[in-house]
Amino acid sequence: MTGKYEVHTWTLCEGWVNCWMVTEEKGNERPDTYPTIEAAQAEIDELFEDIENQIKSGERDRRMMVLTVRTIEFTTGKIMNM
Repeated sequence: MTGKYEVHTWTLCEGWVNCWMVTEEKGNERPDTYPTIEAAQAEIDELFEDIENQIKSGERDRRMMVLTVRTIEFTTGKIMNM
């Protein structure tokens, strides 16, 4: 089942793309989608929390953190968050 919202990440080669994938039971991958903007935002918040924890623990260098994400309503293409 797919949702109404996607999280897009800015990539140098392709611009804004949904590169967050879900692996289904049979091993097929599909782009991840969310039923509400709140659910999409919660995933973004969790990602940034994980990155911040990695920086604090020394796993990740803060200087290497360049990540921009946004949530869009893919039925209309309206940008919801940037």
